[in-house]
Amino acid sequence: MFEELDNHIRMMNNTPTVVSTVLANVAVVNYDSTGKEVNSWIIPRRHINQG
Repeated sequence: MFEELDNHIRMMNNTPTVVSTVLANVAVVNYDSTGKEVNSWIIPRRHINQG
């Protein structure tokens, strides 16, 4: 499972600080026992996590 993360950073007292994180599209990949990809899915989404 993979997920896009995008941190929004602002300078506060000359220190970079994460003010929010955007959690975006999720990819899920299913592999068989030999490591071959069997299925894959993309779940479009966008969620903002403040702080």
